[in-house]
Amino acid sequence: MTHDKIYGLLGLVYKPRIKIDLSISMLNLLEEVLELEKKRIYKKGYRYSRDFTDELMVALKIEKVGSAKTIKTRFLKDYR
Repeated sequence: MTHDKIYGLLGLVYKPRIKIDLSISMLNLLEEVLELEKKRIYKKGYRYSRDFTDELMVALKIEKVGSAKTIKTRFLKDYR
């Protein structure tokens, strides 16, 4: 169900470049979305990138998972 939500939202915003895989873990989905869409996310600025990542983690229900926080930190560090 969570996968559907993320893929559906990506499809509403623009044609996603992500392969739909309902068996992927939430952490891997987070990494995939951030990696495949980072140019579009980064283009909107650091604050947007941070907020987008936070909201994505909440939608995936992994906002309190240490590994997710590590992925977020790495993603935002790459922005700078």
